[in-house]
Amino acid sequence: MTMKNISPSIISNFHGLRHEDPKKFLFKFEVLCRTYDYLIDPQKLKLFPKILKYGALKWFIGLGTHTIRTWDEMKKMFLEK
Repeated sequence: MTMKNISPSIISNFHGLRHEDPKKFLFKFEVLCRTYDYLIDPQKLKLFPKILKYGALKWFIGLGTHTIRTWDEMKKMFLEK
């Protein structure tokens, strides 16, 4: 799977802070993915943890390996948290 390089300066990070809107963040993430042709689940799932910081990244790491298999599962888990 070949993935285009995305400049870190255009990627918004999500920290898991109260003032951050997870729905708005996911919307922006999906727009970014479409812009760079990250259209399939493995691409999105590979990119997603790279934009999480602090508490949000800690939550993601706590999920364990192979617990999320699709992008829809990831979105659901993310929004539930």
